[in-house]
Amino acid sequence: MTANVLIIVIDSLRSDKLFGDKKTAKTPILDNLIKNGLFFPNNISSSDGTVMSWAGLFTSLEPLKTGVRSERHNKIDSTILNYFSLIKQEGFHVFGCIPKFANAFGMMRDFENNDKTYDRFQMLSEGLGNKILSQLQSDLMKEPWLYFVHINDIHFPVIPPKSFDSQEFGESKYDRTISSIDEWIGKIIANVDLTKTLVIITADHGANVSSVKIGDQWLNYETDGSKQKLTTKMGNKIPSFLEPVKTKLFFQVENYRKKIKEKKSKEFFLTPYQKRSLFSQRGDLDHYLFDERIKVPLLFFGYGVKSNNIVSSQVRTIDIFPTIFDILGLKSYEKNTDGRSLIPIMNGESVKELAALIVSSPLIEIKSNDVIGLRTSKYKYFRDKDNPKNRVYLFDLQNDPLEEKNIEKENPKIVEEMENVITQKLKESKSKNSEYDQNELKNIEKELKKMGYI
Repeated sequence: MTANVLIIVIDSLRSDKLFGDKKTAKTPILDNLIKNGLFFPNNISSSDGTVMSWAGLFTSLEPLKTGVRSERHNKIDSTILNYFSLIKQEGFHVFGCIPKFANAFGMMRDFENNDKTYDRFQMLSEGLGNKILSQLQSDLMKEPWLYFVHINDIHFPVIPPKSFDSQEFGESKYDRTISSIDEWIGKIIANVDLTKTLVIITADHGANVSSVKIGDQWLNYETDGSKQKLTTKMGNKIPSFLEPVKTKLFFQVENYRKKIKEKKSKEFFLTPYQKRSLFSQRGDLDHYLFDERIKVPLLFFGYGVKSNNIVSSQVRTIDIFPTIFDILGLKSYEKNTDGRSLIPIMNGESVKELAALIVSSPLIEIKSNDVIGLRTSKYKYFRDKDNPKNRVYLFDLQNDPLEEKNIEKENPKIVEEMENVITQKLKESKSKNSEYDQNELKNIEKELKKMGYI
C-alpha cells in the first residue's frame, strides 16, 4: 500500500516551547501525538529564516547549495530537483497551503491546487483553518497525495485568539497561540486516516520570545501584536522613495523599545540567556545562531511509525524527506543529497551523528552581518561568514545548554577543527545564486511588505 503524506510546518515554533520545562502552553493534542509517535526534540534547522529553511527542507541540501541566500534576493535553483517533483514522479498528487510570497521563490511549482496560497495575516482562527479542512475534504485530494501546510500564527505579529488569551493557556502570547494551534491540529488530524497517512509536524525556524521566568515571577516584554499588525499595514503604504526614512525610523523605534525594556529590568539580575530573550529583536543589526532560533521540533506519527518513542539524537530538517521516502519504500530520491534517512535511528541502531551546518538568513534592507556555523550534540560554533576572526562563538552544549559562556578562546583546537569543516563546506557550496530580474524583485518586495519584513 502507498500511504498519503501530510506535512505541517508551524512557522517560528521553538522545540523547547513544545516540549520540556520551558513549555507553558496547553497542548493536549500534540502531547498525545508525541506519546503515540516518534519525536525528535533536538532537530536543527538549516537557518534562522523561512526561505532558506524551506530550501533545505525541499531539496535535502545544506545551506548555500540551493541558490537561496537571503529572504529576498535569491530563489531555489530550478535545476535542482526538489522532493515535491520527485514524489510526483512516483505517482503522488501534490498540494499545498502556503503564504503568497512563497510563489516568487520557486517553492510551489509542483502544487496542483489553485487555492494554494493565503495572505500573511490570515490565521487559523480567521479562515485559514477552515480552508485547510476544506482542502483535505476536497474531491481534488486523490490518493496517494502529499499535502504541505505552512502555519503562520506564531510568526510576528503574534495575536492569540481572544478565547486563548489568558494565563490558563500560557504565560506569553506566543505560548497562548501555540495552545490555539494545538486545537486546530486536532481538527486537521481528525480529517485524515492515520492508518494510511504519514504525518510530519515541524517548524522552519525558532523565535526570540520576550518572556522569561525569574524565580516565581515572569517578565514579559512582548510587543502588542495588534498594534504591530496595524503599524505594518500602515508602513506598507509608504511610497518607495521614502523607504530609507522608514528603515531609519524602524531602527530608532526598536532601539527606543529596547532601552525601555532595559530600564524596567534594572532591579533584576539577568543571566545572558535571559537578557538575550528579553532584549533581542528582529531588527538587530547583528545576527546570531543561538538554539532558540534554530532548534525546532520534529514529530512523525501515523503510517509506518512506531509509537511512544522520544529520540534525543541530534537530527536535521534536511533529513525529513529522505526519511519520508524511506518509510514509504520509495527509492528514487537523489543519492547526492546531504540529508539522510532517520529510519536507522528510529530503529535504535547506533548511527554516527552528522554535524548540522547552520547559516543566518539576512533580511531585506537590513544590512546584517552574515553568520555561519556548525552544531553537534556537544558543541555549537559560529562566526561572521565573511570574516572568520570576527564574532567567533563556541559553546559546550552539554554543560551549557543555554549558550551563556563563550569558550572559544580556551579551546583553539576545537575551533580549528570546526572551522576546517566549515571551510570545506564553503568550497562545496553553490557559488552562483539564482537571481531575479527587476520586475520579479518588485513583486517580491510587495509581498514581503505584507509580511512585515520590509
